[in-house]
Amino acid sequence: MDGGGRIQRISLTVVIVLVTGLGSCWLYYFQADQSLMWEGLTRAEWVALRNHPENSIRAKACRAYAYFGEPTYPYLIDSLHDSNPHVRWVAAEEIEKIGPQAQGATGKLYECLRDSEPGVQWASAKALGRMGNTAISRLIKGLSAPDSQTREGCIIALSAVEESEYPILVDVLSSNEEIHVDPYVDDDGFRRDRLLLSLQATRVLKRI
Repeated sequence: MDGGGRIQRISLTVVIVLVTGLGSCWLYYFQADQSLMWEGLTRAEWVALRNHPENSIRAKACRAYAYFGEPTYPYLIDSLHDSNPHVRWVAAEEIEKIGPQAQGATGKLYECLRDSEPGVQWASAKALGRMGNTAISRLIKGLSAPDSQTREGCIIALSAVEESEYPILVDVLSSNEEIHVDPYVDDDGFRRDRLLLSLQATRVLKRI
């Protein structure tokens, strides 16, 4: 057999091995993906329920998206604009648990600071506090926002910032000489006191 024929046979053998190997890998991961379930349903089945008419099912789906990880985070983030406040609250709560890995939610969480439901505002603020340094600058600027809801949410979010982020928070604060914050945004004594304590903590950090 000439050299050219041998090379062709070797090349064909290599191609067959590669195709067989890739096919086996694809089949393995496909089966693994299908076998991964939460509450009896696969990831694909939970994604199919994202527009289910029942609020409780959509809320449960948010927890499933958090469970399945990064591939389903976009569906979880989209749920922040769900028509039902409980679903929005669950979405924000799950994003807070995920933390910086869900930084893609920062923009929508910031919008949720003006949500019509106080519970959603609070959950979104706490989630923003877990988004890491990408959210800190925006939260600092939000302290001077024209609407009180955003200002309040930013203070709550800053008070929830992880201790590991304090150096970044201090750097950003030191570059903002004047920060306008009105802690008296409503007549609820508990919330007002919480805001005053958060504002005090922010000012202490600025002096470090």
